[in-house]
Amino acid sequence: MKIAFTPIALLCSSLCLGLTTTQVSAKEYYKWVDSKGSTHYTTTPPPKNAQRKGKVNTYGASQSTQANPTQNNENVSREAEKQEQQQQDQQREANDALRQGQAVSAAPQ
Repeated sequence: MKIAFTPIALLCSSLCLGLTTTQVSAKEYYKWVDSKGSTHYTTTPPPKNAQRKGKVNTYGASQSTQANPTQNNENVSREAEKQEQQQQDQQREANDALRQGQAVSAAPQ
């Protein structure tokens, strides 16, 4: 009985390669905002004068940002309100586009 050596060797080598490359490619990335409000993504830690600092999860599960302790609560609440308003605007635009699409498809041709 002949055993095909090539497929088994390919399977083992690809399995070993797959297991080792995930650990090698896992780097730590940082997200920070400078004094001008520009967001930066780097592999080096942010400078001490960065307004907001955080680490980025490279696998996409979640993203964590930590506010600088000197940043006051008003700025945080203003930013939260701004983000909420942007989400509401996006939802409104999506609803309008959906209504327009439904009106076009319901119109007699």
